[in-house]
Amino acid sequence: MARFIEHISKVHAPTATTTAGSTLDAGFERSSHSLLLSRLRLVAILGFFICIVMYLTKIVFLPLPETTESITGLSDWGRQLFHGHKISFAIVSLMLLWSGWSWRQLVGIDYIMMTFNIVVAIVAMALFHPAQTPDFGLALLLFIHAAFVPCRVAIQVGLALTAVIAYPLCQFANYHLFVEIQQFWIAMGGRELFQSHILSGTVDIVVIGILSTLVTRVLYRIRSDLRRAERFGNYIIQRELGSGGMGKVYYASHALLCRPTAIKVLSVEAEADRELAISRFEREVTLSSKLTHPNTITIFDYGRTRNANFYYAMEYLEGMDLQRLVSKFGQIPSSRVVFILKQVCGSLAEAHSRKIIHRDIKPSNIFLTVRGDIYDFVKVLDFGLAKEIKQTETATLQAKQGGFLGTPNFVAPELIHSKQRADRRADLYNLGAVAHWMLTAQPLFPATSSVEALVGHLKTVPNRPTELSELPVPQLLDDIVMRCLEKDPSKRFQSAEELSAALAAIHFERPWDAVCAKEWWELHGPAEEDMSSQSEEKLSVAAIA
Repeated sequence: MARFIEHISKVHAPTATTTAGSTLDAGFERSSHSLLLSRLRLVAILGFFICIVMYLTKIVFLPLPETTESITGLSDWGRQLFHGHKISFAIVSLMLLWSGWSWRQLVGIDYIMMTFNIVVAIVAMALFHPAQTPDFGLALLLFIHAAFVPCRVAIQVGLALTAVIAYPLCQFANYHLFVEIQQFWIAMGGRELFQSHILSGTVDIVVIGILSTLVTRVLYRIRSDLRRAERFGNYIIQRELGSGGMGKVYYASHALLCRPTAIKVLSVEAEADRELAISRFEREVTLSSKLTHPNTITIFDYGRTRNANFYYAMEYLEGMDLQRLVSKFGQIPSSRVVFILKQVCGSLAEAHSRKIIHRDIKPSNIFLTVRGDIYDFVKVLDFGLAKEIKQTETATLQAKQGGFLGTPNFVAPELIHSKQRADRRADLYNLGAVAHWMLTAQPLFPATSSVEALVGHLKTVPNRPTELSELPVPQLLDDIVMRCLEKDPSKRFQSAEELSAALAAIHFERPWDAVCAKEWWELHGPAEEDMSSQSEEKLSVAAIA
C-alpha cells in the first residue's frame, strides 16, 4: 500500500533540483512535513464528522420527499454512497495515526482520498438528484482542501480537473446505463435539456475549481514567501541541521550562486550569558576568516539578522569525520594516518603563523571529504575555542566559562590549568592524542568520567600505539606520537612544520596517496545520500560545540 501511494504521489509531489526555486520548494516541503500530517488528520476527521451530520440531517431526520428530481431505487444507491465518504475519511484518519509516512506518501494519501471522495460525490449526486447542479458538495470538498492542506497548486488543479472530467462522464454513463434516468430526462424535456444541464454543471465545476485553485495559490505563495523570508543576508534557509548549546546550524543556499552553505546562528536564551556568547562567536568568525589554507574550513560571510542574532556562513561539507571513520572501520593504517596528519599540520601551521591556536583539535573536528578528484581531503573545523596567542581578553572569557575549554579526551595539560599560558604546542599535543586514537581506536586514558581523563593528561604516561594497535605501526611514527604527548611542552615538537617534516621522513613500502584514497572511497565510502546525512550530523554536533 505504501509503495502504491508513493508511486501515485511522484506525479504530484515536487522534487528537488539544482535550481534555486525548486531547491527552496523541496526544503520547504521537508520542513513542512509535520504541518502536512497534522492538516491531513484535521481534514480527514472533519470530513468524517461532516458526512455524519449530513447523513443524519438530510437522510435520517429530514428525508427529502419523493419529487421529480428523486428517482426511487437509484436514489437509494445515492443514499448508500454517503457511507463511502464516511468509510474513506475514517480509514484515512486511522492511517494517519501513524506518523511515519514520508512527504511523498502523505501527498499520495491526500490525492487518493480527495479524488475518491470527489468521484463518489459526483456519482451520488447523479443517482440521488440527477437534475441538481453540483454546487455545494464539490465546493465543500475542494475549498476545505484548498484552505487546510498545504499542497502545491498543481495538486489542487489535478483535483479540480478530476471533478471537471468526472461529472460529464458520470452523467453520460448514467444516462446510457439506466432506463430510469433516460425516462426522467424525457419527462423533463428531452435530450437537449439533459445536454444543457451537463454543460451548466460542468461550467459550475470549472468555476469552483478555478476559485479553489486561486485559494491554494494565494495560501501556498504566502507560505513560500514566509519561507523565503527566512534568510540570513544573501543565504536562503532550506532546513535545520541541528542545534546545540551555542546555537543552531542550518543548510542554506546562496540566493544568486545557489551554493550549498552551512549557516551557524548564535542562540542564547539566558541574557546573562549573551554578551559572553557573542564575544566568543565573533572571535570565532574573526579568527577563522583570517585563515585561507585549503585544509581549513572556509568562512564565506557573517552578519546579524533583523532580530540581532549573530550568524556566519561556512562551506557545506560531505564526507565523514575521524570520529565516525574510526567508529565504523576501526584502526586506521599508519600510512593513512600520516597522510591525514600532514594535512592537519598544514592547516595548523598557517593558523600558528597568524598567532592563532585552535585548542580543540579532536577527531570530530577533522573532517574527510572529496574535493574534485582529491580524496581524503582534510578540513579542520570549529575554531570556536581558538584564540590569538597574545590576546588578553581571552583569559577573561576562559575564566567566565569555568576555567577550562576543550574536550577532556583530547586536551593538552596546560589547557587544563586556567592560569597556565597555552601556545601552539597545545595543538600539537591534541593532534598527538588524535593520532593515538586513529592508530589504536582507543581513548588515550580509559576513564569513567571527564575528571579521570583530565587527571590522566596531567599525571599519567599513556601506552604507546605499538602496544595497543593490531596493525603494524612504524617505530618512527610511534616515537612521533609519544613526543607529541609529552607533558612538558618544551619536549614536544615546537611547530606544526617541524611535526610535518618528521612525518614526511617516515617511509612506507606503499605510502598512502591520492590513488589509495580514491580506491578506499570507491570501495568503502558512503553513498552520496549517506555522505550528505553524515555531513548534516557532523555540522549539528561538532560545529555547534
